[in-house]
Amino acid sequence: MKYIYIILAIAFTLSCKKKKEEVQPEIIPVINNEQPNYQHIVVISKIRTLTTSAISLVIKNGVPSLAPLLTKMTYDVDIYKVRYKTKYKSDSVVASGIICVPRSGSKLIPTLSFHHGTLFSINEVPSNNYLQQVQVSAMASSGYFTVAPDYLGFDAEATFLHPFYNVKYSIAAVRDMLVAGKEFSAIYNLKLNKQLFLAGYSQGGNVTMAAMKNIESNPVSDFELTASAAGAGGYNMVENFKIITAKDTFQSPNYLAYIIQSYRTSNDWTTPLTSYFKEPFASQIPNLFNKMKNGAEINKNLTIKIDSLLQKEFISSVVNGTNTEFIDALKANSLYDWKPTTPLRLYHGDKDEIVPYADSDSTYKHMLKMGSTSVTFFPLPGQDHASGVYPMVSDVLIWFDRLVK
Repeated sequence: MKYIYIILAIAFTLSCKKKKEEVQPEIIPVINNEQPNYQHIVVISKIRTLTTSAISLVIKNGVPSLAPLLTKMTYDVDIYKVRYKTKYKSDSVVASGIICVPRSGSKLIPTLSFHHGTLFSINEVPSNNYLQQVQVSAMASSGYFTVAPDYLGFDAEATFLHPFYNVKYSIAAVRDMLVAGKEFSAIYNLKLNKQLFLAGYSQGGNVTMAAMKNIESNPVSDFELTASAAGAGGYNMVENFKIITAKDTFQSPNYLAYIIQSYRTSNDWTTPLTSYFKEPFASQIPNLFNKMKNGAEINKNLTIKIDSLLQKEFISSVVNGTNTEFIDALKANSLYDWKPTTPLRLYHGDKDEIVPYADSDSTYKHMLKMGSTSVTFFPLPGQDHASGVYPMVSDVLIWFDRLVK
């Protein structure tokens, strides 16, 4: 975690230095009722341009483990916030994200859809967070038209809780942003080569897997899925829940609370929070997940002791299979039981204290048993959940670059 604090300090310094030229974004409305050709994009806002030297400064001083990326970075990057139409339940809603465009001239470039890890606050998502923008721009600078959805529920106008670890809405966020990206490329006359790469870590690994599975069976028009990389994502949700709740303590109680509360809201369950959580936590959950508090702030109001946080009867009902409502939701949002046909790399730190390492290992073995010949597993020795992302990102871009046409 020490890297995060260093990067935040550097990011704050850089943003202060560029404050004059970057604070006022360029607002470019692109859709109204008279423009039916653009059915997904609502509005585009130019946020800033990041030079390769600015991105390199963050990596060199904050994340030296990402140094291999420095030789890949070639282009300055223009960053845009895009708000686009999607659906939540039966409603048409707006979601947001960023598009990072490398200044690559007339060269044909591939598309990379990058999916961030677990975030709780609207201030942390890519369209609102400078650090996230730097990280995504580092990948775009290597020559990728890079889209990074905030996910549903994080747009400023959204009134619902982000549907955390919900396959249906993860797919919607990615697919609809890719379509918005296609519209964006037409507006700005960008030259894309149709190749599509997917990558994500933590929750982003789960989102990547959901999108990959869906796109393999139902391709997105004008994109050809080339390869995907998923890190520490959580794929067998039933087994993960059992593993975590069998422990005496769990250092990220916000993760458990997020899943339970998001399943309640996205599925319109009427089961009271007291059926899942003990007091005083049951009463606090709605106010904790208000999209303003970050993960650390939420954890401070919970407890790492499993038997103090969750009702014993709730845990038992999941373990013994009687809580069909919750178990069915976990099963519906699991992503291990299928046969990938396009190249897939799984990554996971063997010291991961949040998402069980055994999950990626068993997912990989299960996919092999199903006959997949396109999946590879890369254990990350000595890496925990926070640190595993760095060696993964370094390896992924080197791999993707070899596949670019």
